[in-house]
Amino acid sequence: MIDGIATQISTPESWFVAKLSLDGLLTFLGGLLAFFAILYQVQRSDRGLQRQMNAEKLAREDEAQDRRRRVAIALLFELDSHYKNRVRDLLRLFERQSNDSPPLVVKPTGAYAFPVYVGNASELGGLPPVLVETIVNYYGLLRSYEATLGQYTQGYEMTLAGDSQIGRALMATLVPRIKSEAAATTQSTYTACGLLCRFVDIEFRSPRIGVADDPHVDESARETLSRATTQLLKEMQRQLPTEQVSAP
Repeated sequence: MIDGIATQISTPESWFVAKLSLDGLLTFLGGLLAFFAILYQVQRSDRGLQRQMNAEKLAREDEAQDRRRRVAIALLFELDSHYKNRVRDLLRLFERQSNDSPPLVVKPTGAYAFPVYVGNASELGGLPPVLVETIVNYYGLLRSYEATLGQYTQGYEMTLAGDSQIGRALMATLVPRIKSEAAATTQSTYTACGLLCRFVDIEFRSPRIGVADDPHVDESARETLSRATTQLLKEMQRQLPTEQVSAP
């Protein structure tokens, strides 16, 4: 019996089966190691690609933020220029006018009076919503104010053309309206410039920003700016979650 079993185990057929099973196991282990090696390389490649994509995304976000900041700075100084030349200085002249004073000569604005605002309208959507709303409201008031100044200029031109009585009557009628709209535009300028200064991190102070110390700015405008600034900070935090946005 024992000799039979030994004979059976030592036959060439049984040795071939055992040898084949060992080779197969080694082949399987080799393939498994190769699989894990490939998987490791793929994971490393994926992580590298993800890091590259994240870096490119951050670079695009930084570029977009830088572009928004440049637009906001340009808008700030366009607002400041219009305020100083077309609102503050003209309002001072009109306030000094008396019934016996000669009419003021108001030069009309050109056809392309707001180049920054018009030229960058497509970029406004990238700014925080409260800032966009404030800017749009400001330019709406400014256009209405400029239209009134245009009517005043037409009255002055009528006096030069021989319709002196009608022209002077028109101008006299428009002066109170000009003063009222100039005051409203001043309040709007104060809010818009204050928000833009906060957004681009420029100090909101005269003489660099003329409206900052305008005596016509009332407490209501200051409260409006305070509320709008609080809202702006919240929106900046939502837009830029990775950047530090601190209160003034």
